[in-house]
Amino acid sequence: MFLTLNLPLDEEFKISQFYMRVVVLSLCAFLFITACNNDPLAVDVSGIDVDVEFKRFDRDLFAEHKDLSKHVAFLTETYGGFYKNFTQMIPSLGHPEDPAHIMYLKPFLSDPGIKEINDAIAARYKDLASVEEEFEEAWKHYLYHFPNRGVPEMIAFNSALNASPLVNDTQMGVGLDLFLGVDFPLYASVQYPMFLRQRMKPELMVYNSMRGWLISEFPKEEGSKSLLDNMVYAGKILYAMDAVFPGHGDSLKIEFTAAQLDWAERFESNVWGLFIDKGILFSKDRSEIGPFLNDGPFSSGLAKESPPRIGEWIGWQMVRSYMAKYPDTSLEELMSLQDAQKIMQKSGYRPN
Repeated sequence: MFLTLNLPLDEEFKISQFYMRVVVLSLCAFLFITACNNDPLAVDVSGIDVDVEFKRFDRDLFAEHKDLSKHVAFLTETYGGFYKNFTQMIPSLGHPEDPAHIMYLKPFLSDPGIKEINDAIAARYKDLASVEEEFEEAWKHYLYHFPNRGVPEMIAFNSALNASPLVNDTQMGVGLDLFLGVDFPLYASVQYPMFLRQRMKPELMVYNSMRGWLISEFPKEEGSKSLLDNMVYAGKILYAMDAVFPGHGDSLKIEFTAAQLDWAERFESNVWGLFIDKGILFSKDRSEIGPFLNDGPFSSGLAKESPPRIGEWIGWQMVRSYMAKYPDTSLEELMSLQDAQKIMQKSGYRPN
């Protein structure tokens, strides 16, 4: 027996609309869950235990001391290989085992500019708890995809505006001085170009550092390389960044502005067509391929709205296409692939 409701036509239409919305929303939810389940990078890392606690070299180096030779001995014992790396990054400090090292270090520690940087670090980064949480999540994903590799000892330091990260086999130094914010006055004073200052934001620290670690773990083969070789290598590193930061914005991983990312997406096929038309995919001539690989405010020869390193962007999309076709390929397997031409051919990469 069926119950019939004698409703006005407009009420029946409203009810049918309601049920249609329920069906559509349910279908969208189902498709969303299915898509997530099919994403090889949407992995469960809750069972991976990582505890990141930064050692504060920035504080220890500039701590008050009565005997500089004892202070150096403390730093050498506490920080091991990192201290040697640090002194070699700043040539004026000499080698830690050089008897003259103490003489070189003294003016560095009292330099007004260096102290200004360290004071700014102390003010902005009194506590690194939130930064440590970001790194913990990144390292969990890293270990999921690279289970046979380890997490380095994490060290915060003042690079004197030189470089970050500073890594060796077991340690990663993160230069807090390079993430003091776009408007930190000293950046302009030392004439850092604006395109670099735009990346000196605290929120980019974890991305910049993890990308540096991946490059150190999976270094580029030596020798003269073609545009395609460089593109695919960068694409593999950036795909590993996809794995370490699933669901995070592409602009953060490659350090483009939102406008630059939009340009890259809109003109991807045009840039690819340019590479084909110019016949430079296999060129090793730096004068030909450098404009598409070099850093800068934009890619030389393209519109000023373009991002720098547009070749890296294209390589990233190519590797993504490859992994979409071969989803069972592990990250370790991907990183071990060296034949860029084969990756390009098997990827079926054809931007629209």
